[in-house]
Amino acid sequence: VSELPLSNEDYTRFVYVMPGVTQNTNYTFSQFSINGGRSRSSSFNVDGAANTDPFSQLPSLNQGGNSATAATRLPPDAIEDLQVLSNGTADVGQSSGAVMNVSVKRGTNRMHGSAYIRHRDQSLDAANYFEDLNGLTKAPFHWSDYGGSLGGPIVIPHLYDGRDRRGEE
Repeated sequence: VSELPLSNEDYTRFVYVMPGVTQNTNYTFSQFSINGGRSRSSSFNVDGAANTDPFSQLPSLNQGGNSATAATRLPPDAIEDLQVLSNGTADVGQSSGAVMNVSVKRGTNRMHGSAYIRHRDQSLDAANYFEDLNGLTKAPFHWSDYGGSLGGPIVIPHLYDGRDRRGEE
């Protein structure tokens, strides 16, 4: 997941690397159709629990903000595994279309983290046909997105030392 390109931190956009997927976008919310199915017939699960908003048929975690910007986002750094089933069955979803299953990373006994910067400016963009036609220079544009993640054991003094997790070193 960390090696795939992602433009706006919306994990549902990972589906576009699959064959048979077409985009039907609603601003920044990712709506897709797989193998000709309806874009609103897909369902989303996080760790096996339903994450589909019944009204919009979009993932509940990646929506709710103003100006079509998600208010709460599941960051890609938090995702352990992403599975997309093109024709979901009754045991994985309640819809007739695709099912997107996301597994969230679990804690460890060691401190770990990551940091990133996503940068884009006009030198990385193609020329606009109409600007190029009239001999105009590209419009100025600069966008940088900084972020990171940090994880490790949780310590609650006199109650839990955070280091007796089974199955890990």
